[in-house]
Amino acid sequence: MSKINKIILLGDSNTGKSSIVNRKVYSKFEHSIQSSVGVAYNNIKLDDYSLNLWDTAGQERFKSIIPIYLKGADVCVIVYDLTNKESMENVNDWIDQVINLITNPIIIIVGNKIDVENKPKFYIQSDYPIIYTSAKTNYNIDKLFLSIISLLKEKETNKKTNINICDLIKLDSFKNFDWFKCY
Repeated sequence: MSKINKIILLGDSNTGKSSIVNRKVYSKFEHSIQSSVGVAYNNIKLDDYSLNLWDTAGQERFKSIIPIYLKGADVCVIVYDLTNKESMENVNDWIDQVINLITNPIIIIVGNKIDVENKPKFYIQSDYPIIYTSAKTNYNIDKLFLSIISLLKEKETNKKTNINICDLIKLDSFKNFDWFKCY
């Protein structure tokens, strides 16, 4: 029986967290989706991994309960809207919340809505890996989850207690992961 890995999606409201989950779990995109209330979760199996996807609400009124859901997270996926400067500026606040509550977390930053045209895009630089996605067009959604599995495998294989994810990307198993950016 495979271990269930808790994957939590964090970020401001309307960044596309639910759309990313729906795209992966149900292979669909809904143009109008209601904001999550509290947390929703789904289970998927990839390779030999069972992933428990926790989709958190990004509204300010729910931020006080996020620490409860962070407990036991194996991977934290911080999603921001590439067309929303404020959501990009809040990424570091989400990272700070994670690193204050989880020892040696695996964090991946997702810049979602790369498909949006005629709007400026805001790109971030970080010590954590960044992947650009579109839940609407399914761009890099599978690669996001493939990278989550690869990072979990690397962490298990190396049995490191203090892991630098960007260092892992330089390993052989990540040599073709050109969709990641590390600075």
